[in-house]
Amino acid sequence: MTVFEYLFFPPFDVIGVILALIYSFAIPVLLCLHYEKRYPLSQTEKGFMIFLSLVFSVLGTLWARGPLPLPVWAFLAYHFMTDRKYMELPNGVNLWIAGLSVFSLIPSWVESGFWGSGIPTAIVLFLILLLMTCFGSLGGGDIKMMTALGLYFPVWEIPSLLLYGCFIGAIHGLYLLFVKRKHRGALFPFGPALILGTLITVCW
Repeated sequence: MTVFEYLFFPPFDVIGVILALIYSFAIPVLLCLHYEKRYPLSQTEKGFMIFLSLVFSVLGTLWARGPLPLPVWAFLAYHFMTDRKYMELPNGVNLWIAGLSVFSLIPSWVESGFWGSGIPTAIVLFLILLLMTCFGSLGGGDIKMMTALGLYFPVWEIPSLLLYGCFIGAIHGLYLLFVKRKHRGALFPFGPALILGTLITVCW
């Protein structure tokens, strides 16, 4: 195991949990400082974001041994909170998610070839989600985030990534419609559903 593999894909042991704790605290705090004026969050929201990041990291990387490096889950936890509150997914965070894919993209290409790498997945997800914007409340941030996440997955994971995310999004939409009495066609954040769908895909 190389140094990069140990830092980003550590085993589920004491060191792995410590690294998850470090990433889950440091990255959200730095992002909150950087985006404080644009996306201010309360102390409670920041605490919940750190908790989410740790849960995502432990389940998605340490336990499930998924393709996403530990730091990516911290960026997704920040996305979860900003999209939930402001319905925006910062481009800078998407760039970090895409950039870190090099640690998964190159090994998967070497092992499984082009179609086993995340490049075709990212392209197909971009095209499908771009088409979906014509029929729902999907925004440009959702497309960019899923395109970046697609770089970590082989092409045969596309149905799972979309179905789980859309199912959770549909449940959320029905809740808003019938419980919160939102009017039909009201916009709501879809990013959290896509993030949870990604976590389920990794863990399933």
